[in-house]
Amino acid sequence: MNILNRAVLDRRTLLRAGAVSIALPFLDAMVPSLYGRDARAAAAASRPRRMVLIHRPLGTYHPHMVPEATGIKYESPRFLRSLEPLRGQFTVVSGMGHPGYPHSHNTEPAIFTGVPE
Repeated sequence: MNILNRAVLDRRTLLRAGAVSIALPFLDAMVPSLYGRDARAAAAASRPRRMVLIHRPLGTYHPHMVPEATGIKYESPRFLRSLEPLRGQFTVVSGMGHPGYPHSHNTEPAIFTGVPE
């Protein structure tokens, strides 16, 4: 009998599900002790990773924001020159679009879920 078709859970199923749900948070915590890590990996894991997404609903002059060339040897455009010392720590992503969405302000929540044009 399928558990989804039953109106009432039996005691054994409830206890099994409860034990699994209590154990889940501890399983991820045991990974470092089971496999070990070197000091460099542990230090990198403790450093927070950040992601900044910029959405300009009224637009930005494209040549001033997006590099003409691809790869790491691009010439920084006007708006990115102030970030030149941090160049190895960020990535510029452009050419994203939403071909299935109508062109309206109601699509703003999906701005960072684009696909390549």
